[in-house]
Amino acid sequence: IPPVVITALKRYNTDDAEGTAIEEKGISAKKEVTVSYKDNVLNFEFAALSYRNTFKNQYAYKLEGFNDNWIQLGAKHDVTFTNLDPGEYTLRVKGSNNDGVWNEEGTSLKITITPPWWQTRWAYAGYFMLFAAALYGLRRFELNRVRLRNELKMKNFEAEKLHEMDHMKSRFFANISHEFRTPLTLILGPLEQLHAEQFKGNVKEVYAMMLRNGQRLLRLINQLLDLARLEAGRMSLQARAENIVSFLKGIVLSFASAAERKRIALIISAEEENLIVYFDRDKLEKIISNLLSNALKFTPEEGQVIVECGLQNADFDRIQKDFSAIRNPQSAIIKISDTGPGIPPDQLDKIFDRFYQVVTSRTSTSSVQEHEGTGIGLALTKELVELHHGEISVQSEVGRGTTFIVRLPLGNAHLKDAEIANEQSARFEDRGLWIEDRESSIQNQASSNQHQATSNEQPEPSDEPILLVVEDNADVRTYIRQYLEPAFKVIEAVDGVEGVQKALEAIPDLIITDVMMPKRDGNEPKRTARVKYTASKPAQTIISSNRSIPKSYWRGCIISLNSVSNYASASAVKSF
Repeated sequence: IPPVVITALKRYNTDDAEGTAIEEKGISAKKEVTVSYKDNVLNFEFAALSYRNTFKNQYAYKLEGFNDNWIQLGAKHDVTFTNLDPGEYTLRVKGSNNDGVWNEEGTSLKITITPPWWQTRWAYAGYFMLFAAALYGLRRFELNRVRLRNELKMKNFEAEKLHEMDHMKSRFFANISHEFRTPLTLILGPLEQLHAEQFKGNVKEVYAMMLRNGQRLLRLINQLLDLARLEAGRMSLQARAENIVSFLKGIVLSFASAAERKRIALIISAEEENLIVYFDRDKLEKIISNLLSNALKFTPEEGQVIVECGLQNADFDRIQKDFSAIRNPQSAIIKISDTGPGIPPDQLDKIFDRFYQVVTSRTSTSSVQEHEGTGIGLALTKELVELHHGEISVQSEVGRGTTFIVRLPLGNAHLKDAEIANEQSARFEDRGLWIEDRESSIQNQASSNQHQATSNEQPEPSDEPILLVVEDNADVRTYIRQYLEPAFKVIEAVDGVEGVQKALEAIPDLIITDVMMPKRDGNEPKRTARVKYTASKPAQTIISSNRSIPKSYWRGCIISLNSVSNYASASAVKSF
């Protein structure tokens, strides 16, 4: 069996313009050879070492890595490869003698073709790093874009919140100024008359009215101070163990007369007669009084307000169902429900915000609210509940009513030592002032409702000029009527809607109207009278406690006054 050897390797390099062959020396003794990717033509010569009839020697080859099949060459003893890809190959050659006996083992040569630099491992590592850097850059760009977009959204959100807060504060200051100026009017006006010795009415009733409105001012100031103390963390809790059921019954009883005047059924229901809870009497009284006052204020006549109290883990199914979100079973639950107009769902999450007031469809286009208020009562209530380590929630359905639910934890494990009061330090402050003022607010509304029931009567024919007073505060209407009735036939309206109706029916000689009122503001009666009756009775006088009214509002009016608290201004109306 003849041995087979590779006798020559010739390669042609692309860099050689002349195409000169480069011969590898000592190739027959080598087992491995390395060439460049530029050697695009490789020619191998081989021989079978059988010297008898050499022209009959046969050859076959295969290039592993390129072609795994044996290729018969016959008597040809060379092979040429062109443009092989970079990589590793193995050239195997076998041969036979003149008798056709093959040397199956043959010979082999490992060929390594080096790649160009851009196909090396280092190049691929660089490509990977560049790709990773590009991905990282794209990711950073996308993250920065998302961050900038989120920052823009946050800025827009903050701007909207600031705008909303500014609007709420502006509305709050407008309302609070109205809330201050109205009682001040009812204090300063009678005082000026008494000082001038011109008052001719019932002095005792005037003193009661002045005291009531002074207490109203004090309550507003106390609410603002309480909020400021809570915000600064200077309001402390002084809780002691007491029977919360009897405490609630006492507060509810104090509202009974106000509910009766509005013909509202006020009901209290308690599962247990003796339920001991740690609470601060003064602060819990403000919480319950605020919620009860709102319930009575917003509940129409013939409605009902229900106060329920019980344990969350007691057999008190309705409270458990309505307040299922609270998981701690050891809690006292106070639930105050009314049959008022309800709160729109999109405003439920805002009613505990400071300065926020519920806007209904009838008041959405005006700065005037359906009911007077400052927008701090529920915010203060929530802060006081949380001061007790409790929770407050609200459920409401438009047209059916609203339910406020207060949860107070039982025991004193949740209280700090400084929050537990001694018997000597437990106080019950300002209860009479708070309840009396709340009752007076509801009484004013009840008086307004009573007046609405009788205000549809037509005025009797009289030679006296007709004066239409449009004012939502009953005390202000009473004060104006007492002073001006001898000289005028006074007709009253409690809001802008009724004012328009009375202006159309009575054709008054004079209109005195507040601008900030429920349902419709004071512009409506003035606008109606001006458009319809300017030719016959052009004289109009508008009195308002709101100094922010634009000058264009007074165009066409003969007399313009800022406040009826000024006795001289009232005299000017009387002498009109």
